[in-house]
Amino acid sequence: MRMTLRKGDILRGYGAFSDVIARGGSRAFPPLRLFYRIDPAGSPGIKAGFATSRQIRNAASRNRLKRLLREAFRLHRDQTGLEEAGKRAEIRLVILYTGNAGRKATTVPLTEIQSSLAPLLKSVAESVSGKPA
Repeated sequence: MRMTLRKGDILRGYGAFSDVIARGGSRAFPPLRLFYRIDPAGSPGIKAGFATSRQIRNAASRNRLKRLLREAFRLHRDQTGLEEAGKRAEIRLVILYTGNAGRKATTVPLTEIQSSLAPLLKSVAESVSGKPA
């Protein structure tokens, strides 16, 4: 299995993000919020979009956080069972970094994002397979 995040795996566009946020479900595990939409009739696969809160004022910090989100997703996609769930249904995700109060965005380590993202991805994978989340 390739451990890369291909260009086709990225959810892009305002319409795609708003569709997932408006019509899908959500889960939160601070400092992250995960919006997801599962379509069993759609073409199987996983597409993920990454965003940060605009309350993080510095664009360079927002971009760094999005890079960390992409890397954490790439590392945990297979380990949480999400990749296997993506073979049964179309899964679209929007992963949003909402921030930590009193903490600078430039000091957030990858391990913190990974520890928050793993349980969120696992709960979505369980939703697809029908197990309780």
